[in-house]
Amino acid sequence: MLGLFILLAIFALTPVVIYFIYDFLKVLYSRNRLFFVIVLIAMIVAPYSWYKNYEQTFYLNHIPREMAVTNILYQKTESWGVFGPGANETGIIVFELPESSAKTIKNTGIDYFSILSLEDTPRNEYIRQCGEWSETPMKNDSNSSWILGNFLDQYGFGIAVDSNIEKKVNLAVSKSGSYFTNCRGSTILIVIPEINKVVMVYAG
Repeated sequence: MLGLFILLAIFALTPVVIYFIYDFLKVLYSRNRLFFVIVLIAMIVAPYSWYKNYEQTFYLNHIPREMAVTNILYQKTESWGVFGPGANETGIIVFELPESSAKTIKNTGIDYFSILSLEDTPRNEYIRQCGEWSETPMKNDSNSSWILGNFLDQYGFGIAVDSNIEKKVNLAVSKSGSYFTNCRGSTILIVIPEINKVVMVYAG
């Protein structure tokens, strides 16, 4: 009930806030156009920067902290419909796996994933809801080879992925030496130490 009240309050106040911002900018424009431009740019850049930082943190929180992943190399996502039941989202995120982590995984093998910390922290909130890790090759439900394009298009909402990345993922999951886990929301995490990459794909 409180949440509904807050939502209604936001909708009610939005026109008022917009009016005051518009009035402020109009007055500023008439008095100092240079400062007006600076403020306008700041009002556009600040929310965008905040959103990109939030987005990166959100995706990084899907990766076990022991892997020390901090960099997103490639991202392609699409969504259809509105948020909630009935909406569809498809995406692929490619992270850089540090050389030290890749070397440890190569030397330890599948046992590396059994010693990952699952302590209740924000960074581990998502990974704690994933299944057991397995070694590649990956198979689909019909026991045939897992193909990235087929997975992304399984509900008819496929997306175009960089062909070089698609080839590398398909090659990695077709042979031994990489590792994967199935997570909630039709999401799969794939760790490819051979090319220092962690890949998250989802379609649902």
